[in-house]
Amino acid sequence: MSNIIRVVVLSDLHPTDGSNQKYSSHLQMDGPESPEQNPVVGLKKLVESEGIKADIVICPGDIGSQGDPKTISYGWTKLNYIKNFIQAKSLVAVPGNHDHDSRSNHNKFDPKYILQELDPPFPLPEYENNTHFWAWHWNIIEEDEYRILLFNSSAYHGINNEFLHGRISTKAIQNIKDKLAGSPEKKLNIFVCHHHPHKQEDIDLDDYEAMDGGQKLISILDNTSNGSWIIIHGHKHYPCISYAQGTSSSPIVFSAGSFSAHLAPSQTSKVTNQFHLIEFHLDEFETIGGCVGRFKTYDWSLGNGWEKSGNKGLPANGGFGFRCSIKPLAKEIADSLNESTFMDRDEIDLKHPKLKYLSPGDLKSLKDILSHKYQIQMEITDGTIDQIGAMRK
Repeated sequence: MSNIIRVVVLSDLHPTDGSNQKYSSHLQMDGPESPEQNPVVGLKKLVESEGIKADIVICPGDIGSQGDPKTISYGWTKLNYIKNFIQAKSLVAVPGNHDHDSRSNHNKFDPKYILQELDPPFPLPEYENNTHFWAWHWNIIEEDEYRILLFNSSAYHGINNEFLHGRISTKAIQNIKDKLAGSPEKKLNIFVCHHHPHKQEDIDLDDYEAMDGGQKLISILDNTSNGSWIIIHGHKHYPCISYAQGTSSSPIVFSAGSFSAHLAPSQTSKVTNQFHLIEFHLDEFETIGGCVGRFKTYDWSLGNGWEKSGNKGLPANGGFGFRCSIKPLAKEIADSLNESTFMDRDEIDLKHPKLKYLSPGDLKSLKDILSHKYQIQMEITDGTIDQIGAMRK
C-alpha cells in the first residue's frame, strides 16, 4: 500500500435529456460529445493529458435528476466509465435526493426502486453488502489502510416532507456507533453521504436542507478510537473545506462542488462546476495528528472544458488537516525571517512543512495577519505558497 491514497470526488451530475429546463445540466444525454461541451468526455481528455490516476472514485449523490430512471441509469453508467479510465480500484457512491422518486412520478410506492435495479449493482457490487445498505441505510467498506462508511441521507424521501432535507435516524447512529466500537483503528476513515451534516448558513442563511441528526453523527465520529474521519458530501453545489464542531480531532467536512449541473444565478458569482482530486498523506497523519492531505480542483465551463480552478469555490491546489492557532503561527514565521528577507517555496517546505496542510480559509487568515501585523507578504499562486518575505518599503 502506497503512503498516499488518491481519491477523485465528483458529485451532483444531474444529467438531463433536455425535457426539464428548470433542472438543466451540462451533461446532456443526447448532447455533443466533444471535450469542450461534455464534462465526461472532457474529464477523460484531462485525465489522459495530465496522467491522473486514483485509487477510489467517490460520488456523494445526485447521480440522476428528478428521480427519472433514464437519468439515474445514465449517470451510473458514466460513473463506472470514469472509474475505468481513471484506473480506480473502487467506485463509491451513495444516493442523493434526485436519485429517489420522492414525488411518485415514476413509481407509486417505492422511491428507490430504480436504484435497486441498476447494473452494475448499486451502490456495492456484492449482494449481501447491498442488502445491508438498503435495510439499514448504511454499510462499511474495510481495507488495510482505510475504511469508507456509505450512508443514505435521503433514505426517508417519499414520506411526508422528508424530501426537503436529509436525515440520519437515532437507530442508524446507534448501529454505526456499535459497529465502530468493535472495529480496529484505521489511519483513514471516510464517511460518504449526500446531505451536509451541519447547516451551511454562511452561504445560505435559510439553510433547511441539512441532515437532521447530523451533529449527533459528528459527535459519534469525533469520539471513536477508529482513527481520523473526513465527511465527504454533495448537495449544496458549494465546494469548501471546514472542521466540524467538536474536539480538536473533529471530522473534516469536505463539501464537493457540482460536476455538471447548471448552477443557479445566486451561485455563479461564488462557485463554478468543479471536481476534486484528494491525496491523503498517510505518513503525515501521526506527525500532524489527524487526517491530512492535499487537493487539486478543476473548473468546468462550456466551450473551454476542464481547467485548473480559478478564483471561485476551492482553489486549484490546497491542503487540509493542520489545525492550529493562526496568530502564534504567524509569529513563528515572522521570527524565522530574521536571518533572511524572504523564503522561497523550497525553504518554506523545509522550515515550515506543515503549512501545506493549512485549509484555504486558514491560509487566507495567515496571509492577512502576516501582512497587517508583521508587514510580511505571502505570495500564493493557485492555492500554493510561492514566497514569504518582508514587504518593500
